[in-house]
Amino acid sequence: MAPTEEAVELYRDLTTENPAFLPQLARVLKSLEGQHTDSRVTESAWTQALESLDRRQQAVLLLYRTMHADLGDPAAATWLCDALAAAGDDLALESALRDEVRRHADASDGRQGFARAWAEHTGEALPVWASLDRELLEQARAWMATPTYAEEHHWLVEHRELLEASADDTIEEALRRVPPEEQNRYRQLRDQARTVGLAEAYRPLLVGELASTFIRADPFAQQELLQERRQDLTDPAVRETLTAAAEGSDDPRVGLARALVDLASDPEREALLNHAFAALQGGPSLAPTLRDPALVTNPPILAALATVAGHAAGSDADLGEALFHLAIVSALTDEPDQAAEYLAAARQRATARVNDWLTHLATIGATYPRVLALIPPLTAPASAGDDPAGGDADDIPTTEEST
Repeated sequence: MAPTEEAVELYRDLTTENPAFLPQLARVLKSLEGQHTDSRVTESAWTQALESLDRRQQAVLLLYRTMHADLGDPAAATWLCDALAAAGDDLALESALRDEVRRHADASDGRQGFARAWAEHTGEALPVWASLDRELLEQARAWMATPTYAEEHHWLVEHRELLEASADDTIEEALRRVPPEEQNRYRQLRDQARTVGLAEAYRPLLVGELASTFIRADPFAQQELLQERRQDLTDPAVRETLTAAAEGSDDPRVGLARALVDLASDPEREALLNHAFAALQGGPSLAPTLRDPALVTNPPILAALATVAGHAAGSDADLGEALFHLAIVSALTDEPDQAAEYLAAARQRATARVNDWLTHLATIGATYPRVLALIPPLTAPASAGDDPAGGDADDIPTTEEST
C-alpha cells in the first residue's frame, strides 16, 4: 500500500501545480480503493485531494471518480451532485457531468439506488434531463457538429425524429454545447422546418453556402462546380445572392462569380463560357471576342464577358479592351457617368487602341446610337489630372454595376 499512498501524495502535489495531472490523481486514488479494506482511509484520501483543489478542479476530479465507479453506484449520485455544484458556469464541464448522470441513471442494475441517492442528497427527484434518450441526444449533437449547411440539412433528412416536439428537451440539452449566440439559429431552423418543410427552411442557407463556395473557388474548381451543379448555380436565388454580395463587397471575386453564372445561365452561350474559363486558366485572350457585333444585342452577356475578360487580362491592352466594352454596356443601359469612368480607365490602359475603338463605335452606332456618346470623350485631349483606373483585375467592376 505504501507505494500507492506515496503516488497519491505525489500526484496531489503535482495537480495543485498543473491540473493536467487530474486523471492520474483519480487513477491512483481508485487504485488505493482497490487495495485498502477500510473505506474511511480511502474516503479521507479523496477528501484531502479535493480540498487541495479549486472548485472547478474538484468538479473534474469527481467526474473522473464517477467514470471509474460501477454503473449505477448510488455513491456516484452524491459525487455528481457535488461536481455539478462546483462546475460553475463552465458549460463544457457541466455538459460532461450531465452525460455522466445519464450514464449512471440508465444503468438497469442501479437505476433505483442511484435515483434514491440523488433524491436523498438533493431533496429532489432526478431532473428531466437525466432521463433523456442518450442515442437521440448524440444524434442532435451530431447535427449541430456538421461542418456545412448542406451536411446539416442531410443529417436532418436522415434523422427527422429530431424535428418532433418530443425531441424538444433533447435539443435544448444538445444546445448547451453550442455557443449562446448560435443557439437560436438551430431553434429557428427546427421551427421553420416543421412549418414549411426542411427543404424550404434550409434553402436560404444552402443558396448562400453554394454562392460562397463558388466565389472562393479557383477557375478550375468553378468550372467543375458548374458541370456538377449548373442548375443550382444558375437558379435565380443564387444569382440574387451573388448580386447582393457584390453590392456590399469590394472583393473582385464576387463580380467574377456573378459574371460566370450569368454566362452559364444562357445555354446558347456555352462556347463563350468555355472560352471564358480557358482565358481565366491561362488560355487565349477574350479581348478579340468582345468585338463581336452580335454581343451588343445582349448587354448583360457583353457585361459578363467583359468582366471575365478584365479578370483574365494578361496585359494593359487587354484590360483596356475589357473596360472599353464595359463603357459600351453602360452607354447602352443609359448610365453615362459609369460609361465615362470606364472609358477614362480604358484610355489610360490602352491609348494605342483608341482609333480602333472609334471605328468600332462608328460601326455599331448605326444600330445603337447611344454608344455614339462615347466618341467625344475618346477624341478629347487627355486630361493631365486623370487618375489611372488601375492595372489589374481588382479594378474590374461587378457585372451588376455594368448592366
